[in-house]
Amino acid sequence: MKKLDSKQLSNVVDTLPRIRRVSDIFVIRCPKIKNLTPETAEIFLCGKILKNLLKWYSSQEFTEPQIKPVAEVLIDDYDDIKLNEIDYFFKMMAKGEFGQVYGKVDAADILDKFGQYAKMTGEEKTIITERRHANLKGGSMVRSSADKPIKVDYAESMKTFKKMKIKNI
Repeated sequence: MKKLDSKQLSNVVDTLPRIRRVSDIFVIRCPKIKNLTPETAEIFLCGKILKNLLKWYSSQEFTEPQIKPVAEVLIDDYDDIKLNEIDYFFKMMAKGEFGQVYGKVDAADILDKFGQYAKMTGEEKTIITERRHANLKGGSMVRSSADKPIKVDYAESMKTFKKMKIKNI
């Protein structure tokens, strides 16, 4: 895919769909950070981070030296995230989904919480991938209490159910 420059990005940003729940991340089509030129990615992320910090933590003042390192880490370590995930992440962070933020929000807080967010979405992606794979194979995946995938064979389940029903009659 061709890298987007800042002019192309401004057209995309105006049409970014809003993420309402984790599962939306995997359904909604949206460019990823790695689809931007490095300069465009940094400008975009700095703007998004600042916008969200001012929205959710308006009592604090934020400066470029606080925000730029966060953008750089996201570009280097999390370039697979979609552009519209930034707003969703900050909303979840403000709601305390990754633990409460006490005192001032700083780069370390944001990166720690983003690590938790990436882990959570990675686990969700694994579950969705397992379900899709199982559906392609004709079965279904069910999560056990130990959170290990268990293959459910519906044909075998129906045979067992019919046997039980016949015995009980």
